[in-house]
Amino acid sequence: MLAAIMVPVSLAPWVAGLGLGVFAMREAARGRSSGELIGTIGAASMLPGAIVVLLAVPIASFFSDGRDTVFTFLLIGLLLVPVALLADILWRVATGLEQWRRVIAVRGLACPA
Repeated sequence: MLAAIMVPVSLAPWVAGLGLGVFAMREAARGRSSGELIGTIGAASMLPGAIVVLLAVPIASFFSDGRDTVFTFLLIGLLLVPVALLADILWRVATGLEQWRRVIAVRGLACPA
C-alpha cells in the first residue's frame, strides 16, 4: 500500500518538472541572476504543476484502486506538486551557485534519515 502512494507522488514532480530544475542549475552556474531564474522558471513550472493539480483526482483514483486511504494520500501528494516543483528549482539554483550550506540544509530537511 505504501508503494502505491510513494511511487506516483515521487514521480509526479519529476515528470512534471520537464527538466526545468536542471536548466535552472546550469544557468545559475553560468552566472545568470538567481532572481531572474527563480522568477521565470518558477513561473514556467507552475503550468505543469497546475495540470497535475487539475488531474489529481483522476490520477489518484487510477492508482488507488478503490482504497480510500491510498486515494487520500495520493490526492494530498499530487496537490502539493506545484510546491515541490518550486522547491526543486530553489534547491537547484542554490546548487548551481554552490551555496552548499543551503543545499545541505534542504537535503537534511528532505531526507532526515
